[in-house]
Amino acid sequence: MALWTASILLHPPLTYILWAAGLATEVATTLYHRAHPVLEISHLVERFGLFVIIVLGEGVAQLVTALATVHSTPHAMVTAIPAFAVLAALWWVYFDYGSAVAASAPEWCATRFPGLRDDQRPALDPGRLAGS
Repeated sequence: MALWTASILLHPPLTYILWAAGLATEVATTLYHRAHPVLEISHLVERFGLFVIIVLGEGVAQLVTALATVHSTPHAMVTAIPAFAVLAALWWVYFDYGSAVAASAPEWCATRFPGLRDDQRPALDPGRLAGS
């Protein structure tokens, strides 16, 4: 995270060097965890929830920008109100249902792989589950 943040302060080509180092760190961490899978569902649910908040926030920002561009004409408002309702519905569905389903993944994993100890169960990776 520090490499990505530090790259904001620099100008190219130094920015690209930090991006490459940050990407290498991300890839190395992912490869290490694939070799030593640790499944922390609460962490994944939290991270995905933060991602959903960012995406929905971007949707609202785009909606406001579009309205400002067309000076909030009646036709734009007729389009913007349902668009905002869709964004609000997506937020509601994820945080009422999606996070609860993701939090129940350990139980799903326990029923799918009944003979394995917790440390032997594969991470919820589609590539690993494809053969089962």
